[in-house]
Amino acid sequence: MGYSLRDLYAVRGAEQDPPISLKTLPAIEALTAIHRGPYQEVGVAYTRLFEYMAEQGLELAGPSRALYLNPEEVTQEELMSEIQLPVK
Repeated sequence: MGYSLRDLYAVRGAEQDPPISLKTLPAIEALTAIHRGPYQEVGVAYTRLFEYMAEQGLELAGPSRALYLNPEEVTQEELMSEIQLPVK
């Protein structure tokens, strides 16, 4: 189940376990891929990004990021994730 900003604001002030916090991430130069399908298969997107990074002579410049793009609950096959690898 994903959460939109609207959902997060609705629970602001309520106790959460673990606590939820909003952060602004710094801008990065990144290789990105959109994975569509079950989260268990997202490794394919990471593998392709790392292969492309090596082919282009790029280096990893920090931890990867994953954005979960579905606003509502959907089937496993409809799940969409954006994978970002910061590069230099």
